[in-house]
Amino acid sequence: MRMNRFPNNSRVVFIGDSITAANITLPYVIHAYKPQYPDSKIRFFNCGVAGGTSAFALTSYEADILRYKPTHAVISFGINDSNRDLLSKPRSAERDSLLLNAYEGYKVNMYNLVKRLQADGVQITLLTPAPYDEYSDTAIPAFRGGFALMQGYAEYVRNLARETGVEVIDIHSTVSRIIQTDPVISADRIHPTNHGYFVLARVILAAQGIDVGEEAPVPEYFSRWHSYVARLRKVLAAECMIVNDFDLPTEEKMCLMRTRVKNEDWIQPVFESFIRHYVNDKPNEAELYRMIDISYDEDIF
Repeated sequence: MRMNRFPNNSRVVFIGDSITAANITLPYVIHAYKPQYPDSKIRFFNCGVAGGTSAFALTSYEADILRYKPTHAVISFGINDSNRDLLSKPRSAERDSLLLNAYEGYKVNMYNLVKRLQADGVQITLLTPAPYDEYSDTAIPAFRGGFALMQGYAEYVRNLARETGVEVIDIHSTVSRIIQTDPVISADRIHPTNHGYFVLARVILAAQGIDVGEEAPVPEYFSRWHSYVARLRKVLAAECMIVNDFDLPTEEKMCLMRTRVKNEDWIQPVFESFIRHYVNDKPNEAELYRMIDISYDEDIF
């Protein structure tokens, strides 16, 4: 599907999970726009959250999406919504029921997110979720049925786009073809490789008729903006995966997380970084939002 580019003076939010939060694809998109449309004055914002789901996007909608006053939104969810870990269990009526419940919840949440954005006057582009790489030979065992699971989620996104009249870029179909010959998904079978993030940018931009150019590292002028974005997204990831109660008063959240740091109560080792960053940066959340704007103005505009 060929779409128009984002118009001048747009405010574009990229909403999604850890693939968005990594903030690698978005700089490639910005870097392609900048020389080709130097006077466009488009502002791009990263609203990705590691561990994020469509449900969490609705929960944090006003605090972390609407605050940017977006005119356009690019949305990608699915892999975390799918409750894919259930595929590691033997097939049973209970397991299948839980998978179906996750899918039905995803459909409701995605529909509500689209309609909420539309009610606020935001133009939407949906991205079908990237495929689960079930068939590559990696050290991490694959969930049997993982590819088919995400195929179903991608099909719903296509249907949702038709139902609500929004644009859709079919990441799932395109990347499913690419992975046959090009290793764009990492060994965990979910996240892109560094090359894969560039490929995602290429697919998104190609749908708008924009050439991403030759593959190269993300330019250095993004570094300050990227560092502030990364710190803020870790705060939101901790809210999503560890606090698990977005509406809890901030002081109660801080008490909870300080206790975890004191007791080295990480639950999972991967959460240590999120918890420590939360304790350090949650009190500075408003300043991080401000510095994201300043660094974008000074380094990217």
